[in-house]
Amino acid sequence: MGGRMRTAVAAGAATGVLGALLALPLSPAAAQGGGQDPQPYKIDPSAKAVKGASSSADGPRLAAGQVYKDSLKAGDEKYYQVKLDSKSTAHVSATAAPKPGSKTGQMDGFSIALTSTAGDECGDQELTFRSENSRVLSGEALRPLPEDIGECNAAGIYYVVVKRQSQGTSDQSAWPLELQLRNEPALKVHKGNKAPDYTDLDEQNPPAPPGGKAKPVTGGLGFTDAGSMGAGVWRDEIVPGETRYYRMPVDWGQQPYSAVEFGNAKSGDSTDDDINKAYDGAMVRMYGPGRASFANESAWFSGIKPTSLTVFGPPVKYENRYDIATDYGPVSIAGWYYVAVTVSPELGGKLKKPVPVTLRNTIKGEPAAAPGYRGDLAAAGFGVSDADREAAETGKSGEAAEESDGKMTIAYVGIGAGVVLLGGLGVWMLVARRKPAAAGAGAASQQQGFGQPQNWQQ
Repeated sequence: MGGRMRTAVAAGAATGVLGALLALPLSPAAAQGGGQDPQPYKIDPSAKAVKGASSSADGPRLAAGQVYKDSLKAGDEKYYQVKLDSKSTAHVSATAAPKPGSKTGQMDGFSIALTSTAGDECGDQELTFRSENSRVLSGEALRPLPEDIGECNAAGIYYVVVKRQSQGTSDQSAWPLELQLRNEPALKVHKGNKAPDYTDLDEQNPPAPPGGKAKPVTGGLGFTDAGSMGAGVWRDEIVPGETRYYRMPVDWGQQPYSAVEFGNAKSGDSTDDDINKAYDGAMVRMYGPGRASFANESAWFSGIKPTSLTVFGPPVKYENRYDIATDYGPVSIAGWYYVAVTVSPELGGKLKKPVPVTLRNTIKGEPAAAPGYRGDLAAAGFGVSDADREAAETGKSGEAAEESDGKMTIAYVGIGAGVVLLGGLGVWMLVARRKPAAAGAGAASQQQGFGQPQNWQQ
C-alpha cells in the first residue's frame, strides 16, 4: 500500500510540475488604460535617472544603448557627455513630454545639439509646438561620418546640449525628458556625402490605401511600447489629449505610407462641426528609427465629421542623411518607423467617447540589400529582423514582443527541465513497482542508484 501511495504522489507531483510549466504565459497582452482622462507619455521603464548639469564640465556620461530619464524646466540648458569613436555615426535622441493639455506658446519647444569640446556643432535639431496645446516633441542630433567639420570626426568626448524655450504665459511645469545614444557602425566603403534628389518625389499621388477588414492594435504611450503593425488596415481608439504610438518595420529600399482616418465620435448635444472643431484637432507624425520626425500633418477636427491625414517617406537609403533640402534625413536607416497620432485636448470636454482611428499602411517596394557595415547593425538597435516582421503581423507592442521572447525562452527551458524531471520520476516509479521482487545487496545497490531521492517525503 505504501509503495502504491508513493507512486501516486510521485505521478501527481510530476504532472503538476509539467502542468505548471506548460501554463506559463508565452505572449502576455500589453494592457493600456481605458479611461476618458488622457494618459501622459510613457518613458522607457528601463531608463536610468540622470541629472544634466548646467556646465559642460560637469555633464554626466551617457552610455550607448542605455535609455536615460531627466526633467527639463523652463529656461533649462542641460549638458551631458558622450564618448564617441572616430568611425561610428552617433544618434542622440531626446523626447520631451509636457503634461497633456498644458498650455504652450507657438514657439515653445526645445533644441538638442551634439558639439565638440571646442564648441563645433556636429549635429542639432530644434523643435517647436507651433500650437497653444502641448504635445510630445522628439528629435535627434546626428553626427554622420565623415563630417566636413574636422573636429567632429575625432574620437573623444562630445557634449549633448538640451535647451528649453518657453514663453512667460506658458505652463512652466517641468517636462519629463527621455534620452538615448546609439552608435551606428561605419560602412566598409564610404561612397560620399551626396544626397538623393527628392524634388520629383510625388507627394500628391501616394499609393491607394489598402482596404479589407481592420486588425486590432493598441497604440503605445511612448516609443518603447508602441503598437506593432505591418502593411494593411489597423484599428484603435484615442482619448482626446493623448498621443498614441505605432510602429512598422521598414527595410532598405522600402517606402512607408500611413493614411490615418479619424472617425466621428461626437455623442453630445451639439452637432455643429464648425463650432466644435479645433485647430490641429487631429495630428499625425512619422518618425525614423532615430526618433526624429520627417512627416507632420494636421487638420481641423471636431469629432463630428471624420477626417483623414497621410504621412509617408522616401525609399530608405543611407544617403538620405545628407539631405538638407527636405526633411527626409531621418529616413536613412532600416528599422522601426513610428506613427504618432494625436487628438487635441480641446476636444476633451466636447466628445463623450474616444475617437476611433483607422491606420491604412503601405510598405512600398521589396527589401534591398543593406549597405556593407563593419559592425552589427542589429546590436546597435537598428535594422529589420524576422522577429520584427512577426511582431508587426500580430500587433504586439515593443514591450510585449520583448517580454514574449523572454518568457518563451523561460518556458522552453522550464518545459525541458520538467520533461527531465518527469522522465526521472517515471524511472523511479518503474523501479518502485519492481522493488518487492528484488533481493540481496545487488538489488539494494540498484535502488540506491535509480530509486527514490534521499530527501523524498514518505
